[in-house]
Amino acid sequence: IPASLVLAQGALESGWGTDAMSKRALNFFGQKTTSTRDYYGSPKTRYARFESPVDSIHSYMMNLNSHPAYEHLRQIRANLRSRGKEVTGIDLLPGLLKYSTRGADYVKELRGMIQQHFRNVNGG
Repeated sequence: IPASLVLAQGALESGWGTDAMSKRALNFFGQKTTSTRDYYGSPKTRYARFESPVDSIHSYMMNLNSHPAYEHLRQIRANLRSRGKEVTGIDLLPGLLKYSTRGADYVKELRGMIQQHFRNVNGG
């Protein structure tokens, strides 16, 4: 996953690292959980709680690289790689329509963040 996309999603989902979920649960990507034991939020809307920032990032990467909701993202990436093209965060955005209930508006906001703040980051 290109660094520009990781940084943009982390910034957006965590309020640039200032929201309570990122501080108390080390959940920087708004990842939900079905766990009934250790979560952040309410029983109705449970967010994963992580032991470390590394655990949060690892879970996010595993999510994008394995969950069926992001198959389109992986197809875009495979197509670019098969043509010898660089994989950028902007390129992968259409594969994130299901990441948020905001859908296209979420993707549009990520695009703006990458263009404004992370364009020069590897994989912009």
